[in-house]
Amino acid sequence: MKKRLILLAVAMLFMTIGGSAEQGSLAARTLQPNEQYRIRTDLKGEWTSSAPDSAMVDQDGLVTALSEGEVTITLSSKGKTLLTVPFRIIADPAVPAEITSAIDLALSEWEDASGSGFKRSNKYTTWYYGPSASFGWCGAFTSYSLGNAGVPQAETDTYRKLAPLPDGQPYGVREAGVPKLLAGYTNLDRISNVPRAGYLVIYGKMGGYKTMHVGLVTRAENRGDGVYLMETVEGNLSSRIKRLTYLYDSKAKDPKRNMSMLPEDEQTEPQVFQYRLNSEDWRVTAFAQTWY
Repeated sequence: MKKRLILLAVAMLFMTIGGSAEQGSLAARTLQPNEQYRIRTDLKGEWTSSAPDSAMVDQDGLVTALSEGEVTITLSSKGKTLLTVPFRIIADPAVPAEITSAIDLALSEWEDASGSGFKRSNKYTTWYYGPSASFGWCGAFTSYSLGNAGVPQAETDTYRKLAPLPDGQPYGVREAGVPKLLAGYTNLDRISNVPRAGYLVIYGKMGGYKTMHVGLVTRAENRGDGVYLMETVEGNLSSRIKRLTYLYDSKAKDPKRNMSMLPEDEQTEPQVFQYRLNSEDWRVTAFAQTWY
């Protein structure tokens, strides 16, 4: 009998620990207007926002940032608070110095290349995988730029084991394969629907492929109503490093058609940017957050 009581007490203790671990508050997160973020939890209840004008939340825990301010999103059930998540909505957050350095480095690589083509075995593939490594190198180019600028990166081939970090400090996934990059940043809880300078832009194809190509966002200008002017630098486009600019619509009715060319009167630097889209079938799948 005494042994059964002890076992029951231990079981109740673990139940209490497990329950409390699911409750409480999560670390504050920074969003920008138009950005969406789904809160990760297995808890069930009713979601509410302390400031619906700044950020609203649906009953699946999807937060949509609307305007600058501080907001607390709360999950409650039967009058009891289960979870609170604070958010800061900032329209134009400062880009961290390490991220700025990564952008500068990538742009200097583009400038040094001067439009020349690269072989499939080149400085980016060998940096990533050793001598004579040969493969499609768009992901290796972005990882090279981040890593050599001092942005901390997870070790190669650890993307499956990555878990969310406690804050939005600069951090990268050191992978060359685009599917691995998407999976790694997803596991880090660093996927967004809107761009910032220094984010990775992951492209897919309308046929259902989510991970065709990846580039580095060098500039993102909010043009209102969810539309952004994008400037990127990307490796392995026709075996070259290229700078692209186009319009991205985060609120496109058809998410498979969320890219469009700049108006002709804005196509003023053809010596710098590629204005045409890589393909009419391409779309932006997501942005991988190297910081937030």
